[in-house]
Amino acid sequence: MARYTPYPGAMCAEITGAMGIIGRAVRTRADIIRRVARAECGHETGHLAASINTDIDYCRPDGVKATIGTSVPYAEYNHEGTGLWGPTGTYIVPRRAKYMVFEIDGRTIYAKRVRGYPGTEFLIKGMHAQDWPVIIERT
Repeated sequence: MARYTPYPGAMCAEITGAMGIIGRAVRTRADIIRRVARAECGHETGHLAASINTDIDYCRPDGVKATIGTSVPYAEYNHEGTGLWGPTGTYIVPRRAKYMVFEIDGRTIYAKRVRGYPGTEFLIKGMHAQDWPVIIERT
């Protein structure tokens, strides 16, 4: 009679590895979060949506970890908002000039202050779209 006794590392890989039951479940939920986040973020050029990626770390002693995010510098402003909707909760005002000057639809606009942009919270919406608890780490 033969006996099969897997060593602990193989057992762990069977469960938490990329093809293990937990690894596949984490990958599925991370893909849901990424898909919803891409749909919910602003789509002016599509660069932000295309930059949202998923990284799965299967080889952790405490389990499988999925990281969903982007390295686009303006992503934080899109997510959190700016001006009245942002972390400061104040109007955006010029620093070195009397007016801010910008162009909208071919018209030049002069403004002493602007309200800003409400955040889309695209990652939070993505996390609420799946049914597992998540831990939010802001970096």
